[in-house]
Amino acid sequence: MLQDQQNTTLEKTFKQAKISLKFPENFSQGVHYRLCLNNLIADAMATEYDNEVVLERNVTRSKPPRLYKVLLLNDDYTPMDFVVDVLQQFFSMDFDRAWRVMCQVHQEGRGVCGLYPKDIATEKVIQVVDFSRKHEHPLQCIMEES
Repeated sequence: MLQDQQNTTLEKTFKQAKISLKFPENFSQGVHYRLCLNNLIADAMATEYDNEVVLERNVTRSKPPRLYKVLLLNDDYTPMDFVVDVLQQFFSMDFDRAWRVMCQVHQEGRGVCGLYPKDIATEKVIQVVDFSRKHEHPLQCIMEES
């Protein structure tokens, strides 16, 4: 009974808006009814053609931003404790993870600090290099596309 009233009210609303809709036969089934109804109303408001609704779903998906690796490069002058402090301060690493990355930098010549979108990666590189220069260390930080 309630659903019949809702259908009648809905039909009146669409007639006033000069929109015609055809409901499927199994349309008045509980939650499915409400979900379909919301989708139909949204589509009806979005697209109108010759007083009839054209139900089309245009799905546009944006690509996720490209990620860039932020890397620390090894040198013979920067103390290990300073590198650990940089990793904790600028890359929010705990001590154990920062120590592992520092060891990777020391042994392999470079270590990955994180993956970030281009603008954030650029900002991290600038912050690390500025901080290193301020404390008179030659620590190098670069970024490369992953």
